Amino acid sequence: MLEASAQPVMVPGWWRRWPAWSTYAAMAWSMIYGALALSWEAGAPGFPFGEGDPEGAAMGSVLFAVPAEPTGLVMAGWCAAGVIVAGAMRRPTSHRRRRRVLLAVAGCFAITMLLVIPDIRLLQNLAYGLLFVFVKLDGAVLNQGVIVLGGIFWIMTAISYRRKTAGTGTGRRESKVAANRLPVLMRWGKAATYAAFLLPLPYGITRLAWALGLPLGIDQDLSGDPLTARIGEVGLATLAIGGGTVTLGLIRPWGEIWARWVPFLAGQRVPVALPTILGGVAALAITVGGLAFVRLAIIGALGLAPEPAEPPAYTGWATWAPGWLWPFWGIALAVATIAYYHRRHDQGRPAAGPRLGRGAPC
Repeated sequence: MLEASAQPVMVPGWWRRWPAWSTYAAMAWSMIYGALALSWEAGAPGFPFGEGDPEGAAMGSVLFAVPAEPTGLVMAGWCAAGVIVAGAMRRPTSHRRRRRVLLAVAGCFAITMLLVIPDIRLLQNLAYGLLFVFVKLDGAVLNQGVIVLGGIFWIMTAISYRRKTAGTGTGRRESKVAANRLPVLMRWGKAATYAAFLLPLPYGITRLAWALGLPLGIDQDLSGDPLTARIGEVGLATLAIGGGTVTLGLIRPWGEIWARWVPFLAGQRVPVALPTILGGVAALAITVGGLAFVRLAIIGALGLAPEPAEPPAYTGWATWAPGWLWPFWGIALAVATIAYYHRRHDQGRPAAGPRLGRGAPC
């Protein structure tokens, strides 16, 4: 583990103030999306699920078969409940049961919006977007991005509310238990970083082999693939292998100080927010995509998936086996990113000196 630097770590003001505005962000999001859901219920165009999302079934969407009515009304009610819960979480309470209910509801909102509703297209668009390809971006995918943003607001709201109630009644005991878990997380940070480096390698290696014309793990002959397809495979392999390699920066000195070869930034401290945000976004997209991939595989194995409009271009173990590692890759990256954030954040705190008092040296 890297040694803490005595130099304080500076973070942007908005990053430090997120506990103050996250609850209002969750409330505003719920109001806006609830109004949008009511418009779908009333027959307005743009419903992003069911018939409004023809690719939903093939991409692992859990809402691929829902109608606009009454789904819009259900979503509006869900958002109305979110407004009420967010309003109740603006101020702490010493009532243990009420606090636990509010945290549980906020957690359900976050899990549903982050891990259940989105499908594999979020990961696809993140990967293709890094390659400057945006052909898969449409209204249904943009809607998923909006829902994920709301889920982020809700998880931030839950964390900030837990902090607000840490000094009240049983909140102190709950906060102490959470604080005792942090050293365990820190100890797992290094192992999680190495796991996040290794888990994407099977996907990257198979894609690199396909780019070279080697049918590793597939049944098709790749000798006739066009150059553009091979370049795309190289790009995806680079993202997987390169992304895993960059993850090692979470435990290496160049993850805290810009390397000498970085123009204009060499020798300066890496802002805590930069790796934290990038790692968090990547971990979320990888986990969501991985869960959607596993969900698709299970539905297909049970014979519940609809017949695809076109047969798959490739068949073989390499088309599905690396995808089963994606949920573990996303979780490992999330743990590594959280451990990095806490380590860097603690570097900015002054060391606690001895308290003056009876028996203390003056």
